[in-house]
Amino acid sequence: MQNSIASIETENSEMANHNGSADGRKILLVNGDRKQRALHAETLALSGFSTCCVPSGPDALEVLGGAVRFDVVLTEEVVPGLGGRDLVHAMRVMGNQTAVVILSRNLAGRFPPAMPPDEIVEEVPRAASSRELLSAVYRALHADHPAEMSFS
Repeated sequence: MQNSIASIETENSEMANHNGSADGRKILLVNGDRKQRALHAETLALSGFSTCCVPSGPDALEVLGGAVRFDVVLTEEVVPGLGGRDLVHAMRVMGNQTAVVILSRNLAGRFPPAMPPDEIVEEVPRAASSRELLSAVYRALHADHPAEMSFS
């Protein structure tokens, strides 16, 4: 698992160096689909976010247990090894209070009883546009949209 995380972080290092309106805030992107990860990472990087991508919930927990602190965790509701909601629960158990945005397939679904809605800062449709995705991330950060930010 360690080797895959190192290669993913290296793979995204160029995108993490974009200097845009997000002032290099760090996003941990958790998504089992390589193409989706790349698409979301590019959207975030072009808006100035520093991104680290991992393919599974267990990889996310490993990265979150390290020295790097993230501003937002962006995860699919269904990811390999540990679903998005279970990931949030595991984060809270380990004392990590990082804001979370979940890309959900079904917004009509109910939160599990052990996870009140305020545990998940934002929930957006899985097929969200770049604008919706960035808006959810900014809401999770409790920040206003910078005037110079452009959406695709």
